[in-house]
Amino acid sequence: METLELLLSPIDTNKFKVIISAGGEGEVETSLPFSDSEKDWWKTLIKVLETNTNFQSENFKEPGEQDWMVKSGILMPNRSHFHPDKLKKIGQYYKL
Repeated sequence: METLELLLSPIDTNKFKVIISAGGEGEVETSLPFSDSEKDWWKTLIKVLETNTNFQSENFKEPGEQDWMVKSGILMPNRSHFHPDKLKKIGQYYKL
């Protein structure tokens, strides 16, 4: 059995370098998921995951919040309800 070692080294507030060591080495620069150049959307994501009911716009009033959720595929474009596969969309939202 080999040990997998990951080293995360920050580049700036949203980007970091991942260095991998296990039977070989590699590295990649990546950014934190659920953030963009304007904002970190982690709080919005947590609110989405904690919501056990249908989408209620009054719970997502922060500027740009609903726009980001539509762009991410979490909220339907008409903003009346969450995407039926919102959990799958969240799970696939990792960007390299």
